[in-house]
Amino acid sequence: MLKKHILFGVLLSGSALASTTVPQTYRSSDNQYHAVKITSGLNASGNPVVNAYKGNDGQWHPTTVQVQACGLDADGHPTICSDSVTSSLLANYIPITEIGSVNGVAGLDSVGQLTSPISTTSGLWNNPASVDSIVRIQPTVVDSGRWAIDPDGIQVGGDFVADVQGQGAPNGARGSLGSERINCHPYGNYDAGACLVIADTAQGRENARMGIGAALEQSTSLLANYEDFENVGIGVNMASAAARLVLSGVSYDATHVWMPGCGPTDTSGKSCVPLTKAQVAQLRDGMTITTNSYDPTITRVAPGSSKTLPVNGLYHAFVSDWDKTQADGSSKYIIIGPGWIAYGGASSAAQQIPDTTKLDTYWTAYNTPTVLLGAENKDFGQVEQIEYNPALDASGVPTSSLAHKLEYNEVNMVNYALQDYMVSVHGLTMAYSAPNSKKPTSDSYGVFVAGGFGGSGGSLLRLTGDGGEAEINANGLKLFAPYSVGSDAGNNAEIAEFIGQADGNHIRMVSWLNRENSGANGWTNTSLNLGGWIDGTIENTKAGTALGGSPLARISWDYGTNLGGMDLIANNGTDILSLKGDGSTNALGALNAAGQLSANANFVMRGTQYFQTSDGTNQFSASPAANGNLVFNPLQSGGQFTINAQTSVGNSLTVSGQITTGSYALSSLPTGMADGSHVWCNSCVLNGIKGVEAYWHSSANKWTDGQNNSLSE
Repeated sequence: MLKKHILFGVLLSGSALASTTVPQTYRSSDNQYHAVKITSGLNASGNPVVNAYKGNDGQWHPTTVQVQACGLDADGHPTICSDSVTSSLLANYIPITEIGSVNGVAGLDSVGQLTSPISTTSGLWNNPASVDSIVRIQPTVVDSGRWAIDPDGIQVGGDFVADVQGQGAPNGARGSLGSERINCHPYGNYDAGACLVIADTAQGRENARMGIGAALEQSTSLLANYEDFENVGIGVNMASAAARLVLSGVSYDATHVWMPGCGPTDTSGKSCVPLTKAQVAQLRDGMTITTNSYDPTITRVAPGSSKTLPVNGLYHAFVSDWDKTQADGSSKYIIIGPGWIAYGGASSAAQQIPDTTKLDTYWTAYNTPTVLLGAENKDFGQVEQIEYNPALDASGVPTSSLAHKLEYNEVNMVNYALQDYMVSVHGLTMAYSAPNSKKPTSDSYGVFVAGGFGGSGGSLLRLTGDGGEAEINANGLKLFAPYSVGSDAGNNAEIAEFIGQADGNHIRMVSWLNRENSGANGWTNTSLNLGGWIDGTIENTKAGTALGGSPLARISWDYGTNLGGMDLIANNGTDILSLKGDGSTNALGALNAAGQLSANANFVMRGTQYFQTSDGTNQFSASPAANGNLVFNPLQSGGQFTINAQTSVGNSLTVSGQITTGSYALSSLPTGMADGSHVWCNSCVLNGIKGVEAYWHSSANKWTDGQNNSLSE
């Protein structure tokens, strides 16, 4: 039998020596041990990496130098192999024809970008049962006429295998349910201040970073005016991203965008300029496409000419396909769907064709027919959808879902501090800024809640503050949670207030409770008040604080002891009008009626009543006196009391009781009276009887008795 002699050569390098010890013997097939030949390569200086080594016998032995040659120079000397990987060497492993091709590998262009998008119908890990998370790039397969999810969309978590109803995922796969967690701790400003940043912007990265502690690193003065180093979980920066593609000089038909000179009816004589392969790589099923042609049936105005945002009136559609017949990967046309439409146009019918002579100058700045692809006209920072849509049986009962409650978001702010006022807690903050001091449209808002929540007794806004807590604390409105007023007389608890402003004064319409007298007797000794206040403590954030300021008149229910009644209180605290709980009314102050004052029942007046002319001058008074007497007193010189009888009663005046006229001595009878006036002359004598009724005659300017005889004593 022939013996086989095996020689092992070991090439030593620094890294090999550092990582493991080279075996110096081996056992061959003859079951005998043989020495291992120890070799060494050369370093950059041309010297052996290892000159000698210590053998198992404890002695040093020289190494054998061995170098692989990869060629000869001009003199025939061997040349060292290069460490660089050449295309020819790479071709021995991955053929060039396989790069960027079907069933091959993705290639990179000169700037390191993929030359074609990656698309896959399976996960990047093909054995989802063996991994805890899946990164999946969505398929591009069109299903049932609907666009598939864009290949740029990425699913993180779970698996692409759907659950089988009632059985879970098939073949031991993990199924579609999974969770992902991002552990991080932001450490700086700008993007470094957030765990996750989502940005869609036309600016470069350095000009579109999150404004977290922005510019603080530039000077101590900026840093001195900024209190907080912020720590953000998710940052979203949507900043008017530019269109993916802008294609000018195009033409249209009802279903196509034709590249310049490529249209079947093009008569310009220009050469066809198709989309390049790089441009085609940007196209996606379902991509938005907007023209700069407007629908002439739409009334269009320039933006900024009114307080609302005008309709742009531009024709738009979606990309549904494109020319894929060119050998070089270019494309002469884009197919659109479902058809060209302009919002607000007179027609929504299909087969419309944008007019290339009606070019927009309000929203775009192109002087030839142009399309903008991937240029949306509204940016959302975040959109979430929460559905109640379980699988149902034939009777409409959910087959297995027990989820019957929908809730958008819950934010729990937990304070573990051991003393008060150690943390400032803020919920949702909305802020608007305009560096150029320009106003938004008049239909803008900070918070909008659409109707429907309160249809069955629910509410659009529900606030459940603690007792006395400010449930709404706005510049013009304060609303406090119910708060029990203190039991001492004069204690108050504010309910709400509206706040206006005139120059430097705050004018407040306030409602509050007031304890009318001491004791915790509920509503029976507590008044409800509504009144005006000038200035005062508009910063109240608890209902039990003092109102302050200068009071105006107020309305008070259950004021004093007027249970069930309502009183009108002057700004000095005087009760001027009281509507009693029994239905009666007391006017406790002066009552001036500028118009007619009517009473359908008894009208009771106490004390002297004064009668004035329209200029406010007292002319006479009427005073009740004892024994049923009513005294009329003229208050001006020569005053008279005149009663004009009505025609309906025959111009007569009937008095059931006595009429007493004024009594004068002959020497003191008044003069200048109205013709026919009469008084009692108590010193005059007629027919031997003292006392005569005297009559005034204007024609003779004198007094006479009833027979026109001169009076005498």
